[in-house]
Amino acid sequence: MKEGSSNPWLVTAQQIDARIEELRPEADRHVVGQHVISKVLLKRFATPFGSHGLKLVPFSSCCLSGLEDGVFAGRA
Repeated sequence: MKEGSSNPWLVTAQQIDARIEELRPEADRHVVGQHVISKVLLKRFATPFGSHGLKLVPFSSCCLSGLEDGVFAGRA
């Protein structure tokens, strides 16, 4: 199909591609504290494992159990 087509999927894909190109210069910028942010997010998907740490678990296993008490993944 040519550009400007009435196909909504193609139009959406072209919009996404254009937005990715707009954001590309920002992708190379250093994010201060990124490792801290990543560690916090990963802990949301982890359960105790062994005597020294955590292991990642599938989303459905770790997060659905926390829904009963209204707390994401059972943590505040």
